Amino acid sequence: MLMNDYNSTKVFWNNVFQKITPSKYENADLGQEDLNEASKWLSNGTDSLIDYGCGSGALLFDCALKGTKHHIGIDISTEAIILAKKRAKLSERGNFEFIEGSFECLNQIEENTMDGAILSNIVDNMIPKDSELVLRNIHRIVHPGGKILFKVNPVLTEEQIKKFNIKDLGNDSLLETTGLYLWNLETEKWCSILEQYFEIYFKKDIYYKQHEQHNRLFLLINK
Repeated sequence: MLMNDYNSTKVFWNNVFQKITPSKYENADLGQEDLNEASKWLSNGTDSLIDYGCGSGALLFDCALKGTKHHIGIDISTEAIILAKKRAKLSERGNFEFIEGSFECLNQIEENTMDGAILSNIVDNMIPKDSELVLRNIHRIVHPGGKILFKVNPVLTEEQIKKFNIKDLGNDSLLETTGLYLWNLETEKWCSILEQYFEIYFKKDIYYKQHEQHNRLFLLINK
């Protein structure tokens, strides 16, 4: 993944995260019941976790409160990593390494070295060829039988694409006016891609009441 392809993405998320004041994560509640249960499932029996597209590290800090110990977070946003590192200093559980970068960081991690992974609203916000590289790397890094929490945004309809003036890049890839990419796949297509690397243990459309938006949640077992 060339960083230049994601300059707009980086600017967008830097603007989001630089406005957030660092605080201690001390309440194991992600604000969505299904996601809380997914985090419990991921954390159970899991020692080490990697979160690609970690943002401020919320999911890693949540899992640490549920028993995970060793955590690696990677994000393209400078401000997200600064915030995550500040939050890590406030954390009383687990150890954390937060890295600014993209998928080349995954190349540096040895295979079968992590118990589990988080890919939350990141793989569908990339150029498709890069998304597939991330999936292959996570499959390589997580040991067989390891758990993966995978989540993607809702699929947009043709009407929504036209309404929000979203650019169609082909191959179901879209470019939003914010500069964010969206790989706009139906759930069946996601299943087909994921099943190349993982067993789908559970999947569900989940609803965020505060955002009035659905996400698609998958719990995966590495093959």
